[in-house]
Amino acid sequence: MSANVALPRAGYAAGDSAIVRCPLCSQESRAPVVLAATLKRLLSCQACRVTFLDPLPAAEELATRFSDRYITTAERIERSFESIKEPILSRVAVSIREKFAGGTILDVGCAGGFFLDRYFPSPDWVKFGVEPSKYAAAKSIEEGIQIFHGALANVQLPTASFDVITALDVLVYFRQPQIELAVMRRALKPRGLLAIVVPLAESQLWRQRTRFGRFAGAARQLTESGHIFFFNPDSLSSALSRAGFEVSEILPIPGVRQRHAYQDFLFASYYGLSRAAWRLSGKRRMLGPNFLILANLKAS
Repeated sequence: MSANVALPRAGYAAGDSAIVRCPLCSQESRAPVVLAATLKRLLSCQACRVTFLDPLPAAEELATRFSDRYITTAERIERSFESIKEPILSRVAVSIREKFAGGTILDVGCAGGFFLDRYFPSPDWVKFGVEPSKYAAAKSIEEGIQIFHGALANVQLPTASFDVITALDVLVYFRQPQIELAVMRRALKPRGLLAIVVPLAESQLWRQRTRFGRFAGAARQLTESGHIFFFNPDSLSSALSRAGFEVSEILPIPGVRQRHAYQDFLFASYYGLSRAAWRLSGKRRMLGPNFLILANLKAS
């Protein structure tokens, strides 16, 4: 059965499995159901270890959502893409500035341009963004960012032109991430850096399925979150390798700021534990809540 064809309602049950072709690695295998809802489910590919939404949303639905409905107000930009994400964005910026003092930087899904404007103010940085939202693209232009307006798979990026490309919490929304990874590969300079941040799949599932996880601030039902893919370091590293990248570094990254002080405390403690586990395990034990992958082009 195809991964983009819904089963009848009675067919959705955690612990079951279905024979599907993974939309990320294209391997056909028996994929366990890791989370079931009424009309959707999450399946786990046994070949590349990615978790993905089944059925996949239609391409036309995604295009309309991100162009016209996803960001429509300044309040939405500030509430969802700016101060709430500072713990994540500041850590990513440090990792980039440790390797580059300036250059051309492209932020995929730049929203209102907060990340580039806040963390790369030096004139040594020439700032570009890709943004499908009409409203957010206009806001980024007001911040002096040169914008490629549209979906990443459709915009015409110049070849081998960017020193740094960032994709922060956006890869999870792509219907066919291998297409967007190929676009970024063509646009990156030979010695350039790709920085990707995604939530850790295991962390998301734990927060969804356990009482303590929900108390700590679980997001809405994962099948309704808008995420299509749920990555861990293995699955994302595998996808990057197939796309022509070589992973240079993987790091745990903090979560977003929480609404309540107790949740912020829990998340800060969680992140501290994750960093310790990553170091003590020899970079084998990732706890989340998010992780950063830095990658370069494979040597030809």
